[in-house]
Amino acid sequence: MSSKKNVKQFSYIAIGNTIGGAIQGIFYIAFALILQPEDYGLMVFIIALAGTVSLFSRFGLPFTSVVYNGKNEELRVNQCHVLTLILTGVGALILLPINQYAALLCIGLSLFVINLQDLIGRKRYKKYFITYMIKTISIITIPFLLYYFFDIYGIIIGMAIGNLLGSYNFIFSLKRKINGFRELKSDYKILVHNFSVDASSNLSRSIDKIVIVPFFGLVPVALYQFNLQIMLIVGILPFALYSFLLSEESSGKKHSKISLLVIFSSIIISIAIVLFSPYVLSEFFPKFVDGVLGLQIIIFSIIPMSINSILNAKLQASKSTKVGIAAIAKIVSLILLLIILGMQFELIGFSLAVLCSTCIETILLSLFYKQQKSASSM
Repeated sequence: MSSKKNVKQFSYIAIGNTIGGAIQGIFYIAFALILQPEDYGLMVFIIALAGTVSLFSRFGLPFTSVVYNGKNEELRVNQCHVLTLILTGVGALILLPINQYAALLCIGLSLFVINLQDLIGRKRYKKYFITYMIKTISIITIPFLLYYFFDIYGIIIGMAIGNLLGSYNFIFSLKRKINGFRELKSDYKILVHNFSVDASSNLSRSIDKIVIVPFFGLVPVALYQFNLQIMLIVGILPFALYSFLLSEESSGKKHSKISLLVIFSSIIISIAIVLFSPYVLSEFFPKFVDGVLGLQIIIFSIIPMSINSILNAKLQASKSTKVGIAAIAKIVSLILLLIILGMQFELIGFSLAVLCSTCIETILLSLFYKQQKSASSM
C-alpha cells in the first residue's frame, strides 16, 4: 500500500475524530456556560456513571474484534459482537434502579463504540468518518432541543439517541451465528488485557468524576471537567492514531512517520495552550478563569498520551499479555492521586494526578515493549 493511500486512510479517522471531538468539546463548553456549576457537575456525573458501566460491560470486546478482523477471524468477531450486547444489557439493568437515564446512555455508548471498532477492523475508514459525523451532529443538536423540555435529563436522553443513531449500520448488520463462545474462552487473557487498555483510554475519563464528586462536590468537578475537556479535544489525534494503528499493526503494517508527526503536533499544541490559555479563559470563559493553572498542567498529558497510543497498538496487535498491567497501574494511580493531591491542592492536584498517572503508564508500556523486542530478537 502506498504512503499516499496510508495517509488518506488515516485522515478519515483523524479528521472524523478531530471534528467529532471538537464538536463534542463545544457541547460540554456550551452547557458549561448555560448551566449553573452544580447542575453542570450533576450532568457530568450522570454521563460518567453511564460511561463507567458501559466500559465494564463491553469488557474490551470491541477492541478485541478489531484484532480478529485484521486476522480475518470472522467467527470470533461475531462472538465479540453478541457478547458485547449481552453484557451491555446486564449493565443497563444494573443501572436502571440507580438512574434510568444513565442506563439508556450506557446502551447507546456501547453500541456506538463497537460499531466504530467494527468499521476500523474491516478497514472501512470512509464509512467510519460518515458514521462518526452522524453521531456527532446528533449529540450537538438533539440534547440542546431536549434540554428545553426535560432540563438536564433531556441532555442525557439526547446523547443516548445520538449514539444510537451512530450505531444504525451495526444494529442492522449484526450476525448472530456464533457457535457458542468457545473460541473467546481460549483467548480470555487477550480479552482481559484489551479490557485493560480500553479502560486505560476511557475509564480514566469517567471514574475520575465518580471519585471527585463524593469527596469534593459538584462545583470542583465542573471546573475539572472543563479543563479535562480541552485536553481531550487536543487528545483526539493520539486516540485517532491508536485506532488506526491497532488495525494496521494487526495486519503487519508500520507507520512510523505518522506516529512521529502526531507526537510532534502534541508538543506544539501543548506549548501554545500554556501560552494563550490565560488570555482566552479570562476573555471568553470568566467563570473558569480560576482553573487556568490546572489547564496549563493537565494539557501536557497529551504528550505521553501520544506515545501510549503507539505502544498500546503495537503491543495489542502482537497479542501481548502484559499491556493491561500498565493500564491498571494508570487507573489505580489516578484514583489514589486524585484523592491525595486533591486534598492538598484541589483543582491543581486533579491536573497533576492526570499527568502523573499518564506518565506512569508510558514508563511501563515502554518497558514492556522493550522486553518484547528483546525476546523476539533472541
